[in-house]
Amino acid sequence: MKLGFVGTVDLTTKARLDEVLESQDLLAALETWDLRTDLAVLPSDTDFADLGLGGFVSTTVDELRSLAQGDGADAIGAQDALSLLFRLARSRP
Repeated sequence: MKLGFVGTVDLTTKARLDEVLESQDLLAALETWDLRTDLAVLPSDTDFADLGLGGFVSTTVDELRSLAQGDGADAIGAQDALSLLFRLARSRP
């Protein structure tokens, strides 16, 4: 099954969506339909609040959040970087 997503979600929602897509076991194949997907991932104020990030990581998050608000390849790259950072920071012990 191919799914298309359109809209804007925060990092918490995107991480949950990724977990569901990766861990599904009801169907033989469940994937995102790239031609029908236009999903913007913009962090909310609460996404990074409880992760205890500080120093240069916190500064980097602020810079990436600013870039993610824009348009073009830089914004998409910043959104992807924030999503990855969020997932990695959430999974650390």
